[in-house]
Amino acid sequence: RDRGNESQVASRGLGPRFVFGLVNGREVASSEPSQNVRYESYPSEILAGAQVYKTQDASLIPGGIAATIDIRTQSPLDYEGPSLQLRAGPSYNTEADKLPHYDGIGYRGSAAYITHLSDNFAIALSASVQQEKNGYPNLSFWTENTNQPDTLWGDPANLDGNHPTVILPGNIGLTGGNPAPWGGQTEIKNLQQDRYGLAGAAEW
Repeated sequence: RDRGNESQVASRGLGPRFVFGLVNGREVASSEPSQNVRYESYPSEILAGAQVYKTQDASLIPGGIAATIDIRTQSPLDYEGPSLQLRAGPSYNTEADKLPHYDGIGYRGSAAYITHLSDNFAIALSASVQQEKNGYPNLSFWTENTNQPDTLWGDPANLDGNHPTVILPGNIGLTGGNPAPWGGQTEIKNLQQDRYGLAGAAEW
């Protein structure tokens, strides 16, 4: 999960970068450095399901090391459910009570319409909207300053003056003690993620 949304998939103990993502059997562009897909880009309201392949096959595009996941959008001719679907509901960020001047209430809604114009021609239209409140407090520290070049950084970890730096080969300064973090920071992120999706299909 990433900022409140299902985002990445791990399979067989391997991380998302080993999972190959497809949409309707085809490769798609992704903001990730590998071939995995950020699945929050595809609202579940416009999808029919997903197929997971844990072994490679000649019919699959190669690239999935842990798995290949093919998400499928609605196929109008195969659909036999109600013609019109409406969904709506609230969401709430449980971290909102810790943040000043922040409302943690969001919402999600969708509408879909599928109809058969004849026995062999059908259309589908769907839309979704989501406002996700993802704010959270954060406290982080930077690593300890134990090994730094003496000529560049001085002796930052010698806090009491009794632990001089030892110069090693290569002009590397090794501090004698009192390691301390470089610093830290605290912040409050009042995040809000808006997502709008629109999909259409005509099948003959």
